[in-house]
Amino acid sequence: VDNGFTTTINNNTMDVQEDGIRAENGSFLTINYNVINDFEERGINFYSSENSVVNYNRVIGHSFDGGWKQGIGNWDGNQNAIVHYNYIELIDSSNNGRSTGIEVHGADIKFDTVIVKSPNTCCDQRTFGILADYSTIEYNYIDYLASDCYCYDDYAAIRSNSSATTRSSIKSNTIYFQTNGLYNSAIIDASYSDIENNLISGSNSDYTPTYAVKSGDYNNIINNNIVGGHSGIELGVANVIDSNTIDVSDRVFYAENASGTHIITNNNINKTGGDRMLYIQNADSVIVANNSFLSTGGEGFYFENTYVDVRYNLLTTPGRGIHCENQVGGE
Repeated sequence: VDNGFTTTINNNTMDVQEDGIRAENGSFLTINYNVINDFEERGINFYSSENSVVNYNRVIGHSFDGGWKQGIGNWDGNQNAIVHYNYIELIDSSNNGRSTGIEVHGADIKFDTVIVKSPNTCCDQRTFGILADYSTIEYNYIDYLASDCYCYDDYAAIRSNSSATTRSSIKSNTIYFQTNGLYNSAIIDASYSDIENNLISGSNSDYTPTYAVKSGDYNNIINNNIVGGHSGIELGVANVIDSNTIDVSDRVFYAENASGTHIITNNNINKTGGDRMLYIQNADSVIVANNSFLSTGGEGFYFENTYVDVRYNLLTTPGRGIHCENQVGGE
């Protein structure tokens, strides 16, 4: 049903090939309470159909004969879509990979269950749970498994890149993850986003660190619970990191060639592995205050070419506590 206006597609059950529902280049669509099984490409495709409502659908795909799969898709920009209470299950049993649960940009994505598992792929990237720029992503449950053979870095359970005028909200999501053989990936990968009150729990066995949060530009990362996995948060430009609980095996905060001012306050940190808890290089400045850092391996803080304000922290580590190089000032 292309070029539809105020079209309603409700209460259908279908076993299909290729797309389950295709409704491109329309507007004000209603797609609710459908059950779609065994599709090979997209379960629900409403590309460039703005102001649409896609709720209470059940989309399940275990066959990957098409080589890639997307549960609900609208990859145009600023669609003003509502995507609520959907159940999406994509499990790749054929080693083809490239699964995306939901891709809708400029959307309100809430209360969805997204299960995406690609356990045996190699050099065939693009496995996402939710891919949504300029969006509200809240109260979703995500079960995410991604694997590779150390080829690519294009993986995330949630990815959202926005702007200073239109920020994304990534809040109160529950994410369980398992990753194997990835290269420099993340569970949440975002810029210009408010990342708050999320549970991120799981494990990694990867070539380079998979971060719980890869924080690009101007994120607020507040009151999240990060449990398990290799590394905590990778910093880009001017992030606020406050009141998080982080329990990881190796790196906690890492910023190589960062910029802007980073504020790291009131966090409760536990680390078991041998890397540093905090590594900041080439940022304009960093404030580290009122945190609790407990490590049973490795070293504490490393700062290079950065103005530093470090105070009122509890730091326990078997290695060096604070290491500063080429400082431009600080306290």
